[in-house]
Amino acid sequence: MKAAALARLLAIALVASSCAGTAPAGGSGAGGSASAPVARAKLVVAYTALSGNQLPAWVAKERGFFEQNGLDVDLQSVANGQLATGALLAGELQVAQIAIEPMQVDLTGSGDLVFIVAPQIVLPFHFYALPSIKDPADLKGKSVGITALGSVTNTAAKMALRSLKLDPDKDVQMVVLNSTPNVLTGLQGGAVQAGIMSSPTTIRAREAGMRELVDVSRLASFVTGWHVVSRKYLEANQDGMRRYTKAIVQAIAFEIRQPAETQQILGKYTSISDAAILKESYEEQAGQLRRTPVPDLQAVRNVLDELSLTIPAAKTAS
Repeated sequence: MKAAALARLLAIALVASSCAGTAPAGGSGAGGSASAPVARAKLVVAYTALSGNQLPAWVAKERGFFEQNGLDVDLQSVANGQLATGALLAGELQVAQIAIEPMQVDLTGSGDLVFIVAPQIVLPFHFYALPSIKDPADLKGKSVGITALGSVTNTAAKMALRSLKLDPDKDVQMVVLNSTPNVLTGLQGGAVQAGIMSSPTTIRAREAGMRELVDVSRLASFVTGWHVVSRKYLEANQDGMRRYTKAIVQAIAFEIRQPAETQQILGKYTSISDAAILKESYEEQAGQLRRTPVPDLQAVRNVLDELSLTIPAAKTAS
């Protein structure tokens, strides 16, 4: 993603800024006076994790903000950001909530994807290990659970390991387990000795006696859970994407103002009924939300710094 591409990204992101003041003051749902009717645009939108950072699209769907803004959204679960990125490039999706994968394909010249909304700029991941891991050195020669090679969980695990003065390429073996709940299952079953997880899975990990070694959200601002489209689709559907952005901004406002209802939505999509887990997970995510969710240049630069370790083109991007 060269400097010109970053400039275009931030110009497009002004869509989010222009919509940031449109969230309903009450945050109680999809009510309010309607303007002139618009043609209902059909969109297939993907979420890529059973994690609280995927809440904006869930809330927009459940509370009717998509419909209020003239959007007919088919909200689908896709296993990880890599699969969602491929589906975006193939035209099978119009929007996805993903992380660094669009930048990876842009740097390798195999895609042209842009971020339009950035609800948060921290990696909402925690690095947990078995209780028997008393010191970072105990991880040498052990296995670490991630969702997919090249995924944001892979990157988060590497960042966590380096913060512990370990070499992620030499000291441990990465094991693909497809989802963060599966990472916890792998820890409990002995398939891995450490792993990267997000809330609410992290809460269950703590309750199961696992040890948190690194809070990755404290390491650097980063791209994660951002809403991505192809440039081709964006240029052909600018009004629809403005309406989509407005719906997500309304959903963020609802998340902040309506914790009880948001926790119900979180429970529906994660299949969690434990009120204490939902409350803690909500509070973590709500504290990371940005009221003006414009993609952040420093977060993008931090991703480029990380990707430069494995993708040569990232070293000359700015």
